[in-house]
Amino acid sequence: MHRERIAALLPQVMQRTRAKESVLEGLVAAMEAHHAPIETALENLDACFDPLRAPARFVPFARRSGTARRHSRAPQRMLPSSGRLRLLIAEAAQLAKERGTRAGLVRFLETATGVEGFVVDEEVDAAGRARPFHCVVRAPAAARRLRDLVQQIVEAEKPAFVTYELILEEVEGAH
Repeated sequence: MHRERIAALLPQVMQRTRAKESVLEGLVAAMEAHHAPIETALENLDACFDPLRAPARFVPFARRSGTARRHSRAPQRMLPSSGRLRLLIAEAAQLAKERGTRAGLVRFLETATGVEGFVVDEEVDAAGRARPFHCVVRAPAAARRLRDLVQQIVEAEKPAFVTYELILEEVEGAH
């Protein structure tokens, strides 16, 4: 709140006797300084609810809720980057809606890793033979360095009764 707005709230007698460099003016200045951090926080409050604009210190808190919560106890080396976590939190509603589906698993993997081109083949093994309650997750070569993260996501996001094989392509576009 600016000095003039604070002064306008004072009783009339104080407003009339307000003088530059007086004790009263010092108190008004102190009130203005005291309100400044609170007003700044309130002006940007909406950013706290937007995972893409929230302060960096908010991301670990937000990851403990919703879709990202399933991966909150993972070692730091197995977590997506802060930017990827922000995207996962932003996509949480859609990811929850698609959980347990081929599309949901692919979307989660691509959002968490930033790598496109994951393929999930259902009801077959890596050789293409029919195998009920099994899937093959084919990860593009660009995801090789993120193998631990990909494996953790597949294990957490696939239906509990489904087994899987993870195949990391040697070269881009090999599947």
